[in-house]
Parts: sequence; structure tokens; C-alpha cells
Amino acid sequence: MTHHFLVGWLTVVLLSGAAIVSPSPNYAVTLKYGLLHSRRAGIWSAVGVAGGNLVHVVLSLLGLAVIVSQSVLLLSMLKWVGAAYLVYLGLKSLKAGKYEADRTEQTGGADGPGEKGAARVLRSSFLVSTFNPKVTLFYLVLFTQVVEPGTPASVRVV
Repeated sequence: MTHHFLVGWLTVVLLSGAAIVSPSPNYAVTLKYGLLHSRRAGIWSAVGVAGGNLVHVVLSLLGLAVIVSQSVLLLSMLKWVGAAYLVYLGLKSLKAGKYEADRTEQTGGADGPGEKGAARVLRSSFLVSTFNPKVTLFYLVLFTQVVEPGTPASVRVV
């Protein structure tokens, strides 16, 4: 392995870690579930966000992120769908105080989400991450620094 390869992937790991803990919709949704519900809900949320991030990684590595970043229409559509979903989640959160007793019962009580609640947390977090177009652009920019046209597929998978 060359020095350039190791430095490149170390850069990917460090910048991805910094992005994960920086304020963003992904961070906010995980923090919300972890603080308002339980540690278990926070973990399910983190798993959902990681799944959404994986979608962006795959798209970036397949080159689809290039198409999205160069097409104003596709990028705008993705931004509007993502914004609409975030507004929906925000409105839903505002109503949460009014229906907290019902939600606690639906999510399995104070100990954390039940089976349906865990699936709901996972799905919600996955969608927040998936519809955040900044994540695609982040990985696109990051990977263009490391992945070159001649980079073997096995290295891309890693």
C-alpha cells in the first residue's frame, strides 16, 4: 500500500467522523430520539442514519452523485423532497407534547421503543439521512480526493 492511499483513507475516516458529530439533521434526529425516548431509541436512530449514509456512499462511488450535482433540476427536486420531509418531522415534533402519553404507549413505554416503535425510529432516521442532499455532496467531494478512475473496485468497497 502506498503512502498516498493510507493518507487518503485516513482523511476519509477523520472527516467522516467529524461530519457525523457536527450539527446536522442526522445528528439532530439521533439526539432527539436518544434524549426524548431512550438510549435504545438513540441507537436505532444511529443505525437508521448510518443506513442512509451508506446510500449516499454507494451513490457517490457509483458516480450518480456527479449527475445529481450537475443537474440543477435533480438536485432541486432532492432538496425540496428532503426539506418537505424535515418540515413534516418538525411539525410532528411540535405536536409531540400534546400526544406524549399516546406516543409513550406506542413506542413501548419509558424503557424505549417496542418492536413497532424501533422500526419507526429506524425508518424515520434513515429517511432523514437519505433525503439530506448535503450528505451526497459531502461524500462526492470527499471521495474525489481519494478515489481515482484507476482505483480498484476492492479498494472502493472498503
